[in-house]
Amino acid sequence: MNYHFKISKKEKRLCADCIELENIYLEAENKEDLIDFASGILTMSIEDTNNSNEIMPLPDDSIEEAENILQVKVDPEVAFGYYLRMIRLKNNLTVNKAAQMMKFKDIRTYSILESSKKSNPQLTVLDKIKSVFPEFNLNILV
Repeated sequence: MNYHFKISKKEKRLCADCIELENIYLEAENKEDLIDFASGILTMSIEDTNNSNEIMPLPDDSIEEAENILQVKVDPEVAFGYYLRMIRLKNNLTVNKAAQMMKFKDIRTYSILESSKKSNPQLTVLDKIKSVFPEFNLNILV
């Protein structure tokens, strides 16, 4: 999962605005620091949405990296729960209904997939997810 930042220069600093997510603006002295800051703020922003029903924009795969466009990768284990939650919300399902549709014995098993800071599900779980959400695309996460 790669979000994109438009880079500009302001005096001696680099500035970056996230294209897909509003209100994420960063400044740094060099490109390496900008990437580190962007990665950290993306992780914090994703973790802040854990208890939200707000549908946040997913990365726009049509945006390509260029001289003034920076792609910043989200940790795939963090991105997994975020992506799963966004798909569930787009399908207007509650956590309980999604857990039932995947035939989990209790809601907690499913909730952990969405809210864990580090989700790394087994293939059998991925198969259940794909059966309920055919649009779920692992390629977005890696």
